[in-house]
Amino acid sequence: GLAGMTASAATYPLDLARGRITGKLAGPGGKKHYKGIVNTVLTTAREEGVRALYKGITPTLLGAMPYEGIKFGTVGLLERAFPKPTHVTNEEDGGGGILSNNIIRKLVFGGAGGISAGLL
Repeated sequence: GLAGMTASAATYPLDLARGRITGKLAGPGGKKHYKGIVNTVLTTAREEGVRALYKGITPTLLGAMPYEGIKFGTVGLLERAFPKPTHVTNEEDGGGGILSNNIIRKLVFGGAGGISAGLL
């Protein structure tokens, strides 16, 4: 919830800049005069004010709440359904340690959470 909204708010100016660069969102007067992401952010802030970098953020923040809730809820459900093995030692798993299994586990659970949030 809150973490997803914070991440969305922090990265929103970059999304706005990307939209303007690709031509989906033109600047004032419909003109397109941007030369990259940093230039777009600086030009927008200079010509339209810093608040313009967050124009249209409300729907993004409202959408982030359920998306992140579903994503983290799915990860939590998978964590409970498939608990982490605690009996494996370095000798038993060929020296890779439990960390190698934990990384794969987090990747799979996080990916499943993202997919389920995107589909719902």
